[in-house]
Amino acid sequence: MSKVRQTITLDQRGYLLTSCDSLFPTEKFLNKDLKEFFPFLESVFVDLIQTLETGRIIQFPKVETKHIFLPGFYDYSFRLIRIRNEEIGLQWDVVDATNEYTDLQTEQQSAHEKEL
Repeated sequence: MSKVRQTITLDQRGYLLTSCDSLFPTEKFLNKDLKEFFPFLESVFVDLIQTLETGRIIQFPKVETKHIFLPGFYDYSFRLIRIRNEEIGLQWDVVDATNEYTDLQTEQQSAHEKEL
């Protein structure tokens, strides 16, 4: 079973440029700073823009979100890219891993309870 992936493109300020909207609609975020809506993104954004090499991918697995429009667990990956007029931007891939991590949590909890 393949996981659903949403690819989002941000400018160097964190403003939404494009999204494929496969996990959640983004029209309300268009031309807005996504860092204001995603605390995890806000916590890593400046470091990614300043230190990530163009084309290199950095991944953050098992990020839990509690947004009404995006509850669950997601694997995030970021890549510094070139956008219009040679500016840099960020490609953010959000992969839904909710079922996988929920199943893993259930297995771990069951194993822990057996040990007690």
